[in-house]
This record gives sequence, C-alpha cells and structure tokens, in this order.
Amino acid sequence: SHAHWWPGGHATAASHAHGCSCMVPTPWPACTNGRDDMRDVAHQHDPTNACGLDWTRLSSDIMWRIASRQLSLGLSVVVDCPLSSRALFDTARALAGQVGAEVVVVEVICSDEEVWQQRLEYRAAEQSFSQGHKPSSWASLQQLIKGYDGRNHWTAAAVEEGALPANCLLCVDMATNSIAEATSFVVSRLSPNAGAARAVQR
Repeated sequence: SHAHWWPGGHATAASHAHGCSCMVPTPWPACTNGRDDMRDVAHQHDPTNACGLDWTRLSSDIMWRIASRQLSLGLSVVVDCPLSSRALFDTARALAGQVGAEVVVVEVICSDEEVWQQRLEYRAAEQSFSQGHKPSSWASLQQLIKGYDGRNHWTAAAVEEGALPANCLLCVDMATNSIAEATSFVVSRLSPNAGAARAVQR
C-alpha cells in the first residue's frame, strides 16, 4: 500500500496507523517504511548537503530496497512516500510484480486548504520539528508543488492505461476524516473479504 500525499496533510500519521492496524488481528502483517525516515537521518548528518548528494533520490533508493526485502519475506508493505511522479509508481509496481504482489495507491488529500495550512504551520512551529528539508510554510509548499510542473498528476492516466486498477486507487480526505476513520476505510478495502490486494506496496 502506498500513501500519495503532500506535506502537512496527515498522510504520515495515517500510514503509520494503517501499518499498525494491519499487524493484528489480520492474517497479513504489514511493515511500514517511509522515505522521510531515511531523508531525516541524512539531514541530521549533513544539514547543508556539503557532500552534494541527491539525498531525496538516495532516500528513495533505500526505501525501495527495504520494501523489496520485506515483500520477498511475504510481508505486506506500507510505504509512506509522495509518489510525486509516475516513475516512482512504476518502481513500486515492478518490485511488487517480482513477488506476485499488487500495488494499492492511497491518495491522502486535505480538501480544506485553510485546515491544511494550519496543520503545516503548526507542525513547523513545533519544537520537535527539525526536518529542514520539509516545507515549513504555505508559500514554500506551493513552490514545491509548482516545481513538479504537473508531473504529480499521473494517477488518472495510469488507471486509464490499466497500469493501476481502479479498485487499487483509494482516496482519503483528512479534512473530513479522522486518522482512525481513514485507516478503517483503507483497511476495509484491503481486507480479503473486499477482494483487494493482501500483499501490497503503496
């Protein structure tokens, strides 16, 4: 299962809750890993990127390597990553295909921009917020989105092409749902009775 998100929308909290809810009592235990976990460590060791590495790409490569190993062990995998381009989805799909798993994309949105902005700025103001590579203001988030130049709008084409089955594209709105409600919805769609994937890569 993959969470497709923008910063400040509560996607990370939702993906962590999803991973925990899949542990028990379901018969398909899940592992959760996120690109930002790797990126945060890199930022701590090299906050100014003095070494000149593309930490985002490196973090993605590490994330996919871990996910691949988890899938090979027969585990379901919840990957907390924005999937901001079709290439990232294609990577997830290829890894899942190697072990006969299926990709389920969970798009996490916040339809109320005022709420979204408040959450983003609240997170940035927290003393514990030290991930300098993340947007810390509404303006910086808008600049980030603009920089993708539309590359993040790939899901409709993937569904139309058949690369992403329509029943494997879920959307949760964190402006109108609590984390518990969003998690319950996703898990219910992934349950064996719902006919969705049991071994999934976000």
